[in-house]
Amino acid sequence: MELLLQLLVNGVAVGAVYGLFAVAFGTTYLVAKVFHVALAAVFATAAFAYQTALAAGLPAAAAVFAAAAAALVTGLFCEGVVYRTLRRRGGDEMMLLVGSLAVMAIVSSTIALVWGHTPLPVPGFGDGTSYTFGGVNITLRQIIIVACGVLATVGVAAFMNGTAEGRKMRAVSDNPVLAGAAGISVQRSYLWAFAIGSLVAAVAAILFSSGRTITPFLGLQPTLVGAVAVIFGGTGRPVPNFLVGIFLGIVQSVALWRVESIWETAILFGILFLVLLLRPHGLFGNARTAMET
Repeated sequence: MELLLQLLVNGVAVGAVYGLFAVAFGTTYLVAKVFHVALAAVFATAAFAYQTALAAGLPAAAAVFAAAAAALVTGLFCEGVVYRTLRRRGGDEMMLLVGSLAVMAIVSSTIALVWGHTPLPVPGFGDGTSYTFGGVNITLRQIIIVACGVLATVGVAAFMNGTAEGRKMRAVSDNPVLAGAAGISVQRSYLWAFAIGSLVAAVAAILFSSGRTITPFLGLQPTLVGAVAVIFGGTGRPVPNFLVGIFLGIVQSVALWRVESIWETAILFGILFLVLLLRPHGLFGNARTAMET
């Protein structure tokens, strides 16, 4: 029983990072309807900016700012330059996906060219502090990860529901044509969505890379899990996406109790397949649309 509880705790911490990816991915898809695979590149730029700043001896606050700035610039470039240009040329969702894949490949390869393929260590946080409850070990790092995940998710939800700009984004998500006719700047809402998604991705990058080694393509697998979480939940709303991310983290952690780690991705996609067979619009979706508020 103690082992199972330990796996659950570990799964919640891993799932909190996945949940942040789902929040970032879901926010951009909800508003702009872009399958933003280039989020992996946004994640990578944030992680390498964070590592570089710490390696240069800068304080942690400056490293966090560097990660956020790098993610923001990359994310806004994706929307403001790549996706907007493709839309103006009549590109459909498939063309936007191809453009997103191209950005991911180019940015990740550029990072590899500058920093190389050798894994770079990132200092951890939490000082190795841990607490034991009933034989279950909970580290300070895990507590920080979950707390940051919850705060970021609540912050995004509050912005989307409680601010004028957030309500405009929801209107654009519902119907961009009617929103534009009502005087709402659709392009501005798109930029807001990508800015928010990029900043959330920066938080995920810091939490994910801390205490690990990073490589130029490290963001691909978490981004795919985030996309799975969004499809799994059937909604672009932050809180359901985050909760599904935690669920997937728990499933992955518990599954490793019985199977080898090479099966973890297959297990996640297998669960997604079964859920979509039973509920084609996801756990929280409805017949109206699988990605609507």
